[in-house]
Amino acid sequence: MHADFAVSAFIFFFAAGVGGCGGKVDVSASLSGGTAAGATVAPGAASGSIAGAASGAIATAGAVATMGEIATTGASATTGANATSGASAGRGDSCAASNWTEWPMPNSQADIRAGASNSQSYADNGDGTVTDQVTGLMWQKGIAPGTFAWVASPLVKPRPTAREYCVSLSLGGHIDWHLPTLIELFSIVDYGRFDPTIDPIFSPSPAGQFWSATSEATNGAPVYVEFLEGRAFDDITEDTNFVRCVRCTRASSPEPRYSIANGLVYDTRTRLTWQQTASADTYAWAEAKRYCSAGWRLPTIKELETIVDHSVFFGPKPAIDTTAFPSTPASSFWSASVWAGSQFTVWSASFRSGFSSNHVDPALRLYARCVR
Repeated sequence: MHADFAVSAFIFFFAAGVGGCGGKVDVSASLSGGTAAGATVAPGAASGSIAGAASGAIATAGAVATMGEIATTGASATTGANATSGASAGRGDSCAASNWTEWPMPNSQADIRAGASNSQSYADNGDGTVTDQVTGLMWQKGIAPGTFAWVASPLVKPRPTAREYCVSLSLGGHIDWHLPTLIELFSIVDYGRFDPTIDPIFSPSPAGQFWSATSEATNGAPVYVEFLEGRAFDDITEDTNFVRCVRCTRASSPEPRYSIANGLVYDTRTRLTWQQTASADTYAWAEAKRYCSAGWRLPTIKELETIVDHSVFFGPKPAIDTTAFPSTPASSFWSASVWAGSQFTVWSASFRSGFSSNHVDPALRLYARCVR
């Protein structure tokens, strides 16, 4: 059975058993109360080198050796159909336009114990904002009052859209807020927690659906992240979901995103070194962990998400930068992350759909791409 199909089928039947349709479970919740502490909405407001490239490399069939080649791939803020979705032009928000990570990806304590780096760490600024000390992103501590549609619609009562709310937000002395992209929203998902999958420093934070600024390239459907389990789904633009705004505190790096040499890909933003070519075979989860050994490891689900091209959902090519990672199967890949809701299933990422799955039987056979 094709690995990606097997994962999809497994998730469909699991979700059907718990009352979902096609794997999508409506976890929306109502939230009463006003704006977050100190927040006001003011309509019209101003808005490297390869690490260890010569040692420990994994030899795989079909590996591409590009000695000394430096590839400028994946870095452009205009990559993909929706790369500028959620951008706040002219507001000095340097990272709002990109669907790619511009920083190391923080990991949960559960993933740190399993060997990952970049332990998540937050600082409460005492003004209604929280700063992520790994990514440098500043977040709205609470959430926007009520729920918002992704676009204006006659089906909902007149009020700002999700994006308009963030652009108009004045909080903590800052007015340069934006609706987070999908990868920004993933950065605060705590996959070591369940219901909700977020650090308790963010309060209130219901296990509901939060809009991202990212949309599918094929049909324009907007994407949200639900904080019950930490999965992303697409939705219709008129649906209403929760909103948590974000702002950038660091300028984007001008250097190329990827440095490629000797069959390795070094991500200058996340500082991770990847096996350029995926495994030639598929493996059960325990086998995949053994495959990624001798100085390598399986990536966490959040690390795996950093190389997913979120502008290519269900597109004609694999959802990845195919210049940096050629010959990637449009299929599912193992992560090292165990789902916190059961401890018996594992997270995987699909490079066909661009979405991640958590109800994956460790006995299924999926591809692996190692990291260090």
